Amino acid sequence: MIYHEMTSEEKERIERWKETLECSEDEMLAKLLDAYCQTRSPLPGKNLQGDDLVPEPKSTTEICDDLMEMEDTISTSFVYDYMEAHGYGFVTTEDGKLRWAIWRDMAPIQME
Repeated sequence: MIYHEMTSEEKERIERWKETLECSEDEMLAKLLDAYCQTRSPLPGKNLQGDDLVPEPKSTTEICDDLMEMEDTISTSFVYDYMEAHGYGFVTTEDGKLRWAIWRDMAPIQME
């Protein structure tokens, strides 16, 4: 789900990153991260019901941990490259640690 309209620069940056993928395993990992980020956004905003997206800052390692049950070979460098290519920035949390600035749609997912 797209929570903000991507600019042509953002679309080009993602396409350039996709062109760097070297094998089908990288493409599979990118699809896994696409699914993970489906309810997440690099920018604050609102979901389709008009509710605010909720801040969910995470480290690269925390994202890898979230995905470990689906794919145990995902590397922190791949996740970092994906997040950077998809426009995610950084935020410093209250404990002084640097995290990815992520906003998440917490509305229940509707299964069709």
